[in-house]
Amino acid sequence: MSFTEAGRSIRIAGLEHLVSRATLPTLEEAMRSHRRVPLDADDIRLVFRTGKSWLHIGREIQPLPLDPCLRNPNPEQMIDFIESASAQGLVFISSWDLETTLVIMKIDAGRNWLGKQRTQFACFLSDAAGYLQPEGIVRLIPEAFDKLESLYKIKQRAMDL
Repeated sequence: MSFTEAGRSIRIAGLEHLVSRATLPTLEEAMRSHRRVPLDADDIRLVFRTGKSWLHIGREIQPLPLDPCLRNPNPEQMIDFIESASAQGLVFISSWDLETTLVIMKIDAGRNWLGKQRTQFACFLSDAAGYLQPEGIVRLIPEAFDKLESLYKIKQRAMDL
């Protein structure tokens, strides 16, 4: 089925696309297709450091999925969710002003010639319905945040016109 035959318009990352929902994976499907590695303390620290710098420049983000029930979570809810997600190798960065969530998945990239574990980060953008749009694989977490930054730039350019 081609994209135009689907005839349904869905919101992904604040932009309108004609896409068949059958072609977009869900979180469960994406988790099954990648060998995930749990996030370590350095990864979590880097996520929070990058997120904190984004908050300082006025980005409205939080480290939870885009869910109206989680718009204003209490600290215990937030910590429990982050711990359970990081154990599965997942990071969620929600942008309420873009109405999208950046899902970062730490995946196994094999071993180097010394036998040390190599990892990469698969990036997905998710709408409120929970369907994921693959955005590529990067080596570092700040590069994953660039996927969301490009949407902010598109939104700013659209507002300037």
